Amino acid sequence: DLDDKPFIDNSGDVTFTFGTIDLTNPAAVAWYSDIIKTNMINRKHRGWMADFGEYLPFDGISLHSGSGRSFHNTYPTAWAATNRKAVEESVGQKKLSNSVRSIRKDNKDSDVVFFSRSSYIGSPRESTLFWLGDQLVTFDGFDGLQTVLLGRMTSGIAGHSLSHADVGGANLSWFLTPRYTMVKELGLKYLRSAELLYRWMDVASVIDVIFRTHQGNLPEDSWQVYSTVSSLLCLARASRLHALFVPIRKALMVDAENHGYPLVRALWLHYWQHEQLADITHQVLLGEDVLFAPALEPNQTIVNVVFPPEEWIYVWTSEVIDARDGILSKHFPSPIGKPPIFFKKASPWLDDFLNGLPYVNQVHCRIDGD
Repeated sequence: DLDDKPFIDNSGDVTFTFGTIDLTNPAAVAWYSDIIKTNMINRKHRGWMADFGEYLPFDGISLHSGSGRSFHNTYPTAWAATNRKAVEESVGQKKLSNSVRSIRKDNKDSDVVFFSRSSYIGSPRESTLFWLGDQLVTFDGFDGLQTVLLGRMTSGIAGHSLSHADVGGANLSWFLTPRYTMVKELGLKYLRSAELLYRWMDVASVIDVIFRTHQGNLPEDSWQVYSTVSSLLCLARASRLHALFVPIRKALMVDAENHGYPLVRALWLHYWQHEQLADITHQVLLGEDVLFAPALEPNQTIVNVVFPPEEWIYVWTSEVIDARDGILSKHFPSPIGKPPIFFKKASPWLDDFLNGLPYVNQVHCRIDGD
């Protein structure tokens, strides 16, 4: 701080305190990257969350160079670069692009990924992966499950080609007492239900680069992937479905490297000439071959799917949807564990995907009592 003492901040709760490294100081960068190498990489950890990065105060602090106000926005890029420095110096990933480094086959020990929450201009060049931050354990489009699709579409065109979300949600909620992820006081409850967790799994299994769950701060009061045998089965099914998309993601990562294309895309990116697709936020494309329209509301069993002008295959029944004459809308069931997924009929990935579905279908997901 201005008295030359460590500046201590807090997040979510006054008891959750932390310090922020002065990344304008080359010695501090070298010191902290060495900590990452020593405590993480050298101990064979191959992934971590590079959390925060957005908390640098505008004033009240003293930096090695510049001011908090001038460095605030660029701090996230410097924070990602510090993590990347540790990776490059440890496992020689300097010459690998962000998209390629996570899919190497020749030396799995060199596969290291860290994921960032904060970002600024240049951050996609430095970080290996992003996540959408901490979302609320609700279905809504303000900070809940629906914002996963919104966040992927918007962040994708801002350079976050590779991203994911906390499966089940996680957010700061303020009501008299600051809470992290979940709230249960004075009659106000934000607790994760089984349905929300399973629907979030459905979404992550298709569009997330990595499949990562989040326990939350009230684990005993909220549904977890380990709560029951049924929840473990739902996790297993979603994990199998997520793995089935690996070859597609790998190819899309190369596109991201070469052209900057996001893996998850709004429909208008490929069908810009159709104005009626511009406002669609409840469905997305994975690349240009996969159309995804998950259930995003509580107790939802039917999804109205809007099809761009192509010939599509519904993967769960192999039904053909012919929309070549124009945009078509049609209702499809959306049971938990079987989110509406469609491939272009001409997709080179379709046959292998369909051949892999029996392995997914060996495991059944349902809410306890169904």
